[in-house]
Amino acid sequence: ARIGHATIEARPQFSPAMNQTGDGVTKNQAKALEWMQKAAQQDQTQSSKVSDALYQLALMKQNAVGVQTNLQEVHDLIFQAAEGHQPDACFTAAQIYENGDGVSQDDYQATRYYYDAVASMGGGKFSHQAAENIFRLYSEGRGLAKTNQEPQDYLDRELANKKSLIESFQNQLTSPKSLYFSGKIYYDGKLVPQDLVKAAVQLQFAASKGISAASNLLETTQSKMSPDQKVEAQRQSEKFTRNVEMQQRIQQMIGR
Repeated sequence: ARIGHATIEARPQFSPAMNQTGDGVTKNQAKALEWMQKAAQQDQTQSSKVSDALYQLALMKQNAVGVQTNLQEVHDLIFQAAEGHQPDACFTAAQIYENGDGVSQDDYQATRYYYDAVASMGGGKFSHQAAENIFRLYSEGRGLAKTNQEPQDYLDRELANKKSLIESFQNQLTSPKSLYFSGKIYYDGKLVPQDLVKAAVQLQFAASKGISAASNLLETTQSKMSPDQKVEAQRQSEKFTRNVEMQQRIQQMIGR
């Protein structure tokens, strides 16, 4: 559940997907666009399905399905859907800001939207990638603070507590790269208290999957560990690997 966001699931009054796929009706992209536009015009505060429609409409227009592409209009629809906490729209909005694609490049705004992509409505298909991107930015010292004077809201408050965010997103990290970024954060000890054991466990997993930067940092980390810390890291590694592999299987099952 999102703070300040209604999640009332209204019964849909139209079925644009039928026109897109030809499921039961003649395939008609123009008609699908018309139905999607009608869906997007409804009250976004009353149903998350309106935010879904806004995002789907953006994708249709981006792909020139039944209409000539207008990048500004596509972006406007994506940001509008993201304001309704549509998780896939949040991820796309984050990438727009990180890449400076038609907007002023802003790593902090990117982290805001990446965070929402993970936290909104259970997350979408990009939730694990969004978490990885946050850890990548943080491990590089990027996106840590605001660069403008926008009013503080609940997202700013949640992003201000880096330790809590990093700890709460650990289960979202399943790729070798994401665990390298997390291991680096725990090694650096700038955003969280330094934890060489946790760093070594995560770096070892990433190194075992061929991430050369993780192998290099693991060697440095181990050189600073006590014998007891090395034993503890080795003890934790097997269980950690099993947990990550289980999360990966779950991802595959649900198509993320």
